Amino acid sequence: MFPSIDGSFYPDGIWAGTPIPDHGEVWGLPWKCDVHCQEIQFSVHGVRFPYQIIKKITLNGWILNLNYQFINHSDYTFHFIWALHALLNGDAEDTIIHFPQEVKNIINVDNQSSYLGQWGEIYDYPIAHLANGSELDLSRLEPKKAKNHEKYYVPHPLTNGSCSIEYQKSRERLIYHFPVDKVPYLGIWKNHGWLKNDYNFALEPCTGLYDDLYLAHKMKKSAFIPPRSSYEFTFKMEIHSPY
Repeated sequence: MFPSIDGSFYPDGIWAGTPIPDHGEVWGLPWKCDVHCQEIQFSVHGVRFPYQIIKKITLNGWILNLNYQFINHSDYTFHFIWALHALLNGDAEDTIIHFPQEVKNIINVDNQSSYLGQWGEIYDYPIAHLANGSELDLSRLEPKKAKNHEKYYVPHPLTNGSCSIEYQKSRERLIYHFPVDKVPYLGIWKNHGWLKNDYNFALEPCTGLYDDLYLAHKMKKSAFIPPRSSYEFTFKMEIHSPY
């Protein structure tokens, strides 16, 4: 998702007030795709703003490398949020979510959450102590019949750029690796049958907080690309399997 997660407005400068659609611009655009030997390259240009994204994908054993390059073709600083939004399968009895050990609390950014209350509420992690006196294990999923959802963030930049999903029955693990100097934040989306009756979740390393570019910029929690420059990093997905 780029340059915002929620629908928003560009925060300042010559593009101030320009609307940004939900899930950002490039979510709904066609990407050019080229295959070069063992590398797949995707590219797309912005519609409302003069940027280009180039994503190169290579496979090295059990590690998928995704190199991102965000290019600012203008003479002005460009502010943005990028977030991974890879929806994953899970199971309430089988799946465990692992955040870095440094994570001790989270911030809710969803006013419609069944359990986490109002936007901005802070909870302990992994065991959240709810207003009704109950506890919620945020490292686990709930069953589909719960018909609810959550979206929350680690409220501070990380020093350890990794997180993972453990599937207990198969003893497999999916691990994300990301550079915290370029991707300092981590969010999570959980959909327990609430949206379109789907059941999925997403670990979301990201360059900014709060889902909304306008708000993130005002709170100094967004990333930026200098004029005529680029913002580049490599994100890795690694599979550990006993088989």
